[in-house]
Amino acid sequence: MSGWDEGNVYYTDQGTGGERDGEEGVTPGQARRKFADFFRNFRGEPTSEFPDGRLVYRDRLDQDQPPQQLVVLMDDIIAHDPELAKEVRGQPDVYVPLLEGAAVAVIESLRNESGINPQGNELVTGVGGAPSAFDKLEIQVHLTSNESPRPLRSMNSKDVSQLVFVPGIVIAASKAKAKATRLAVQCKTCRSVKYLSLGGGFGGVQVPRVCDQAQAAPDQSTEGGCGVDPFVVIPDKSKFMDQQTLKLQENPEDVPAGEMPRNMMLCVERNLVQKIVPGTRVRVMGVYSLGSGGAGKPERGGGGAALQQ
Repeated sequence: MSGWDEGNVYYTDQGTGGERDGEEGVTPGQARRKFADFFRNFRGEPTSEFPDGRLVYRDRLDQDQPPQQLVVLMDDIIAHDPELAKEVRGQPDVYVPLLEGAAVAVIESLRNESGINPQGNELVTGVGGAPSAFDKLEIQVHLTSNESPRPLRSMNSKDVSQLVFVPGIVIAASKAKAKATRLAVQCKTCRSVKYLSLGGGFGGVQVPRVCDQAQAAPDQSTEGGCGVDPFVVIPDKSKFMDQQTLKLQENPEDVPAGEMPRNMMLCVERNLVQKIVPGTRVRVMGVYSLGSGGAGKPERGGGGAALQQ
């Protein structure tokens, strides 16, 4: 029963397609199926070579060596399912991981359909169709858009935890560092292991100060329990990703006369690390969040934008 102690909420989607708590919307279970349908069946504009339109994302995923990253246009999601696109914009922390998981699932299903891996064994490419091999496959989805970006100074409290699209200039970049996405901690007294999940961006996790094993099975712990703060981190059983902090400043043409240019912290992860140097003009689609900066010091205004893709 490993994994049930991660502090997550588990549910079962009945697939009824009805309303969610009296409100209209797309449930995570429905979104997973809709994302898979989007990757499989979305077609681009008709051309002379492809009169019915090219299967844009299916062709990108159906490769001998699966891609580590995939660029997805928000306009395509809107054209495929406007309600699904609305959920992605409103709850990116929930639906972007589902989007990435659907991409991995589509790759697995395409390989099985093509007969590349009929026995479910690992392939020569190192990916394979076995569940143990696909657990190691991760695809980072980069969301972008053809819409006009919003100025940095237009961000307000209504945009917190929303997907935003802003322009700017990168004026500073920190060193790349490793951040845990799944932290394994072990009690020094009873040796029980606990796994903690961490989100992207500037978010962290609080390590429990009391061991659960001492409360659930007092006879297996030492007399008086395991004590306070008994946990130590086990790096070998933890999972990490690359992360970097950038400083984004608004473009000079967006600064009103007599005003100072505004800036915010930008957190990039995985394949985006060490890809941007100071002085580069960028247009960023990411999650606008409140938190501390990269060095643990709060930014003025308490705001930051994080790319959790």
